[in-house]
Amino acid sequence: MNERRFMLRAMLVGALTAIGMCVAVAAWWFARQPTTIRMEDTPLGGIYQPATLTVRVGTTVQWKNDGQQVHDTTDRPDAALRASDVAYPSGAEPFDSGPMQPGQTFSYTFTISGTYKYICTPHEFGGMTGEVLVTK
Repeated sequence: MNERRFMLRAMLVGALTAIGMCVAVAAWWFARQPTTIRMEDTPLGGIYQPATLTVRVGTTVQWKNDGQQVHDTTDRPDAALRASDVAYPSGAEPFDSGPMQPGQTFSYTFTISGTYKYICTPHEFGGMTGEVLVTK
């Protein structure tokens, strides 16, 4: 009888361990999937959809030019008309997609928590600004 109980307990522990590992792998995989921000045209130039996004550290965000115009995305202070339109946390590296033709994408993985404010350099004057809030 004791041997049977031992075997049942061992099987139960094994099954629970396997389930826990599957849940952990699934959580890791989904956390690493890119979140897409669409760049869309407007009469004043463009918008980011969504304009504000909250993600966890380690998330890769992808910007996709869904418009017909050339867009970009950058948080570099030297690229902005208004210093308040761009920002990134201390210790983070600035990102810059360069010019993106319609249909092109750019990805950036956020490794430091904080607020990242970015612009489309050709359309900043028309309000094409966005923000990614990165949490731990």
